[in-house]
Amino acid sequence: MTESIYDKYGFDAISKAVHDFYGRVLKSDVTAPYFQGYNMTRIIQHQTQFICMLLGGPASYRGRELEMAHHNLRITDDAFEEVGELLDETLEDHGFTDEEREFVMSKVASTRGVIVNETRTAG
Repeated sequence: MTESIYDKYGFDAISKAVHDFYGRVLKSDVTAPYFQGYNMTRIIQHQTQFICMLLGGPASYRGRELEMAHHNLRITDDAFEEVGELLDETLEDHGFTDEEREFVMSKVASTRGVIVNETRTAG
């Protein structure tokens, strides 16, 4: 039986990484505006459950469908890219291997079509 990424790190380490990630997101001029007025405690809790499930942990995530949750936010390609970069940096800083980060980032990349609903404008 192969150990999952969740088994390797455990809930507490993954939760710390998610908290750190959102700290970075809220400091970014690109991504912070998307979270104004939202309950960050709830968002972090849902994201922690989602990431744990993604990494092979207990499947207790009960969030809204991705498209429904992001539909009205008018998320741009630039914001999606920024989130990806911040997540990858966070995972690296928390000791995730290149292979583990690539796995997570491939899952994130696969959601682009349902999350991004505003295209970049050429300046």
